[in-house]
Amino acid sequence: MERSTHIATFLTVMTVICLAVCLKVENTYITDDDRTCVLCPPGHFYTNDCVVEDTRALCEQCPTGTFMSSHNRAIYCERCMPNCESSILITVQKCTATTNMVCDCPPGMILENPNDKGNAKCKRFEGCEPGFGVLEQGTSLHEPKCAECIQGNTFSPILSANESCYLCTPCSDDDFVQECNTTHNSICNVPRFGSVQEKHNI
Repeated sequence: MERSTHIATFLTVMTVICLAVCLKVENTYITDDDRTCVLCPPGHFYTNDCVVEDTRALCEQCPTGTFMSSHNRAIYCERCMPNCESSILITVQKCTATTNMVCDCPPGMILENPNDKGNAKCKRFEGCEPGFGVLEQGTSLHEPKCAECIQGNTFSPILSANESCYLCTPCSDDDFVQECNTTHNSICNVPRFGSVQEKHNI
């Protein structure tokens, strides 16, 4: 039992060391004079090698209007996209030091050609048919995901691209004119007090 514990501890330590080494190798580089330097982080660009072994290279922050999304040894940052690829698209994320501008279809629309935003065509969601509600909202890459309403519990009377099923209205003592189904709400039977006949009998 004790030996198993030692083996498990050893394996855990080796795994941690391996991960640390792999991470170090992934984000480092070797200089011409065999010195290991850490790459510049996202949002920065490279200006010179590190002075001390295993420390970060000399880096500067990306100027306004440029970005760098990964660890790097680039001598300059990439220019931000000045405008969306197509006038149909809207800006959903402005350019930052670490990310480029992101453009997409307006809300409620899907890209017909997601791999060609330069000639973007957006069309409205088809939506969920009556009797179905939206389970997951749609994006520019996929239609809303629909789920069938539950008979006698929920309903949806309309074609919709953003509404989930509605809860059925409960009727007192289950007294209804129309029972709730997947496409229509229940209609409760409301007694009409004070009718002409009742007044006549007083």
